[in-house]
Amino acid sequence: MTRFLSETLQAPEPMFRLGLRHLEKANGHPNTDIRFSTEVMHASRAKLRELGLDGHDTTAPELYQALQSRIKADDQRLERRLRTRAAQHVSAAADVNDGILHSIVEIAHEAPSYGLKISVLKTLLKKQPPKKALKQLGYRSLDSMLKHEPAVQVLAAAWIVEANAWKQRFMEQYKRLQPNDFEVRQLIVEQPRANRWQAITIKALADTRHTVLSFKELGALVLLPIPDHAPSGSVTATMALSLHELNEIR
Repeated sequence: MTRFLSETLQAPEPMFRLGLRHLEKANGHPNTDIRFSTEVMHASRAKLRELGLDGHDTTAPELYQALQSRIKADDQRLERRLRTRAAQHVSAAADVNDGILHSIVEIAHEAPSYGLKISVLKTLLKKQPPKKALKQLGYRSLDSMLKHEPAVQVLAAAWIVEANAWKQRFMEQYKRLQPNDFEVRQLIVEQPRANRWQAITIKALADTRHTVLSFKELGALVLLPIPDHAPSGSVTATMALSLHELNEIR
């Protein structure tokens, strides 16, 4: 069983085996490794049977194919559920993106968050204007952009289209922040849907392969809309990543 754990965890030998033997001896030889290995194997075989596979004779390609089929079916079920939620709570014409946004906002508002004040964020953006984001979104001035776009969304656009040098200069300003620049409030969750955001969304997908932007210092999530041509599993992946980032912020 020690060999099973060693191979599964890719632990270096012989240190793993010797360390485990020392721990067993120090605790009166409870055979924890054997019990744990047995539990893992039983649970794995049970999951394989749920997928309609042989728990004792399944190859890696067979498992991968079964998981591909499962995530496609699960994703379709989740999408239907989110569309129903959106129709009930947003509007009859709402889509899956509205369902995701409503669900995440509902969860995010269950507990307060801690983040940079929006007024301070605007000040930082004015001191370090995101010129590429300004041009990409079709505004002539930063004041106009901040008037029509939420500051968190402006930062999200900048984070997607601006160069690393701009990001470094912007974050250098964090060194001068004071405790009273932050506040306790509800976590911010936003989803830009205007047509001018389409090019930015396409670039974000090309760069990161997902549509979730998290800004922990702001206590904010920006969820870009999932495009119609997104591959199977995109809805599940977006929900899972959004929930992960919520926990990270908290």
